Amino acid sequence: MSDDQQLLSMIAAFGLHADARDWDAEQQVFATEVFVDYSSLFGGSGQTLTSAQLMDNWRALLPGFTRTQHTIGVPLITVEGRSARASAPFIAHHFIEDPAPEAGSVWIVGGRYEWTFEQTDGRWQVSHLVLSAGWQDGNRGLPGLAMQRARLAAE
Repeated sequence: MSDDQQLLSMIAAFGLHADARDWDAEQQVFATEVFVDYSSLFGGSGQTLTSAQLMDNWRALLPGFTRTQHTIGVPLITVEGRSARASAPFIAHHFIEDPAPEAGSVWIVGGRYEWTFEQTDGRWQVSHLVLSAGWQDGNRGLPGLAMQRARLAAE
């Protein structure tokens, strides 16, 4: 399989595993340490986390939604030796429907994902992940509610 094909597969796995809540498979997409920046969506600044910490962060949020759907467009990929960069548009739908909140049951985010990959032992992994939010629609209170629901479900 070519580098481009491997990277396309990693990008597909990124969205699919998150929506399936397959944290073990999702963690394999990432290097042991990864720089993550969602500041354009949630404020703050980017940070370096272990892949396990990143999965814990997502476990504290995504299971609180009834379902999610991360749709990632065709990425632009550049490979330079054992490093690669990719950028792709995305739309992420997040739903809470059981019961639906009065302010609305959907939160939609659109923008661009940017990944940096490093190749180790012939295997590509994400070393940097940046979400550049372009727009949001729907109930912007859903992430907070999802965190509460995920916390209660884990207890």
